Amino acid sequence: MSKTKKRNKEFLLSFFDKEPKYQVKEINGFIIVKRWNGKDNVWEPAIYTKESYKREQNWQGSQKQLIN
Repeated sequence: MSKTKKRNKEFLLSFFDKEPKYQVKEINGFIIVKRWNGKDNVWEPAIYTKESYKREQNWQGSQKQLIN
């Protein structure tokens, strides 16, 4: 990972508590998510617009319904 990407990742994660849990924050009209990357075993940030975050949540809900 480049130094710039690492700094960006660290900056975005600085908005969250140090607790090891999934977290969501709205900052300047964007949704930032702290999520676990099981492949690399690290916490990582994800950035969404409000609309794309809502679509993601709707998709995840539909997947849960398919399982149940």
